[in-house]
Amino acid sequence: MRRILSISLLFGLFFAATAQAQLSTEQRVADFQEIAAVVSKHYAFVEWKREAVRFNALDLAPWLERIRKAKDDLDFWEICAQYVASFQDSHSAFLLPSDYFATLGFSTDLYEGKVLVDQIDPDTFPEKDPPIRVGDEIISIDGKAVQDLINGIAAQLGDGNPRGRQRIAAALLTNHQQSYVPRAHEIGEKASLLIHRDDGSTATVELPWAVFGSPYKQAGPVPNPLSGSSALLSSASLPAASPSEVGAAAANGSRVRPRWPSYMNTARQRQQFRRAMGTGGRKFLAGYAELHPVFNLPDSFVQRLGRGRFDDFFTGTFDAGDLKIGYLRVPSFEFFSTTAVQKEITYFEANTAGLVVDVMRNPGGYGCAAEDLAQLLHPQGFHSLAIALRVSWYDILNLRQNLQDAEDFGGTEAEIAELRTILTSFEEAFAKSRGLTNPLPLCSASQDIPPFTNSNGTLVAYSKPILVLTDDFTASAGDLFAAMLQDSGRAKLYGTRTAGAGGAVTSFNAGQYGETGISLAIGILVRKDQLVTMEYPASNYIENIGVRPDVTDDYQTVDNLVNLGKKFVEGFTAKLVEMIKAPK
Repeated sequence: MRRILSISLLFGLFFAATAQAQLSTEQRVADFQEIAAVVSKHYAFVEWKREAVRFNALDLAPWLERIRKAKDDLDFWEICAQYVASFQDSHSAFLLPSDYFATLGFSTDLYEGKVLVDQIDPDTFPEKDPPIRVGDEIISIDGKAVQDLINGIAAQLGDGNPRGRQRIAAALLTNHQQSYVPRAHEIGEKASLLIHRDDGSTATVELPWAVFGSPYKQAGPVPNPLSGSSALLSSASLPAASPSEVGAAAANGSRVRPRWPSYMNTARQRQQFRRAMGTGGRKFLAGYAELHPVFNLPDSFVQRLGRGRFDDFFTGTFDAGDLKIGYLRVPSFEFFSTTAVQKEITYFEANTAGLVVDVMRNPGGYGCAAEDLAQLLHPQGFHSLAIALRVSWYDILNLRQNLQDAEDFGGTEAEIAELRTILTSFEEAFAKSRGLTNPLPLCSASQDIPPFTNSNGTLVAYSKPILVLTDDFTASAGDLFAAMLQDSGRAKLYGTRTAGAGGAVTSFNAGQYGETGISLAIGILVRKDQLVTMEYPASNYIENIGVRPDVTDDYQTVDNLVNLGKKFVEGFTAKLVEMIKAPK
């Protein structure tokens, strides 16, 4: 009896300690107010979201009421995730500091409204006849209907494209990632799946979860600096990356177009597009940021790039009747070797009648890399997009130092004048409540981008018809690239509308007690002309609206899944042939 009482006492102490490890209500309120402060100070789209998606991010009353009723830290973090998800912004995410990941060894996606298996890990299922197959439809998991599960996950995801949000939630059904979904770790050892086979039969399959990392369950215990007070305890944090770090990263790319001197880097750093935490980690989506295309190319395809360990692109040619077609797959817009892509463009110009540029499932990266590639596709040059920024006092201080350096260390009159213009725009925006700068060039002194010439002064550009492939996950710098080519009239877009991730993004600390983070857009991409759609107000933004294809062809069909995109490839090939043969 004494031993039993001792064990009971130990369990009681353990659970008491666990309960004490939770944040207090005051601490949760303080963390949430810090998130809201970051949003109010830095988020560029507060007004747009109020107008376009009917969400007022600065109305905190209903959220604070829910937070005060939260049962534990996980409940609180779910509320925070739902708040940020309400922005409906592909760049916005509430992030837990968790490395927890659990997988069933396969991925799922939506095809014609059904949750189908589209990719199986051969290491998890090495057998010839695995219990789960590509094309199987998932009906329920652990007795819960998949659409109900998807809706619950989607409420914590903030993507600007409604269908894209549902597709990501579908992918997370079998690949649980706690950094996005706070309760992702709440699973058993196995999952029971009710599946529907393509032969019409149904089956129940039990599969073990493979678990990696450790779940983040509570953030405490932490003492209250102001006991009993629900006052704001900390102000909005500085961006996780310093201006000098971002400026240095932006300066690493190889570009032939004249660049700003070193003292200009910080002045432009807020206009460099960094990969968003909200769009950069979705490897559980088939083909996402992958070098190889999601579909099979024609039998006549001859591959050029894409086999090498350090290749940035997947390229080659294939035959369409008597025509030779070039194919360029851009998996992401990280900085790339200009030498390699120049060689490919030169080869395509000499040997093909038209070019397919594939930016499907391209999560973005750096806006200047997208502008660089667009320059190689415009033999006459083009007018790029602009960006309007929410500036901070640190931006102004840095810019004033840039101007002083330019004046002291030999800046040209044009550079000094440009710095003064930017500084005036920054100061005017900062003086207004939630002011934005005037639209500014993305990466250089002007939106007018000249034709690309190499170090020998030779023009390098593709001059023949171009078809750009887009989909729900053509995001951020991918959105930007598609908009550049469409706005200039240089290419036709084929596929579905892009993600609508139309901002420049950075990340912030957002919750000192919970050690959580948030990624937010601090700039707004601005197109040349307004677009009128049925879903959103008329605007020249990319955000939410996305870039709409000239020819709609949805890859997410059962036929494309089963036949590796055969109809989709035939469709875009026929369209490009039509463009090539059209009267000039």
